[in-house]
Amino acid sequence: MRTTEELVEAFSPDKLRVSPKFSAILCYLLGGDEWTTPSLVSLATTSDGYLMGRDNGDRGFDTGGVFLGAVSDLNANLAGVADVLELTVEERGCVAAIMAQHLNMDNWGNWNPWAALGVV
Repeated sequence: MRTTEELVEAFSPDKLRVSPKFSAILCYLLGGDEWTTPSLVSLATTSDGYLMGRDNGDRGFDTGGVFLGAVSDLNANLAGVADVLELTVEERGCVAAIMAQHLNMDNWGNWNPWAALGVV
């Protein structure tokens, strides 16, 4: 199994070709070292299943934040990247735990990083 550092590094824009928006989301979820500019400082899900972000220049979600797409797209993209990286079930669980550490669950409703990565 890869180390935690190796798993996080596997998702970095230097190693993985994804959109800048998805790189910013991954950076926030995995605690990457500011892989993107601007970087996200907060993410939240809405009650109707969408993902909102806030970069370091935003005042808060009450002022709108940045619309990042559907949570279902986030789940599909995470599962797809995990497949491309050939993560084992154990490694997927480790990545989900890293993501959970970086989330403010008050803003995430019932989103589950383990389910998104196909661990449960």
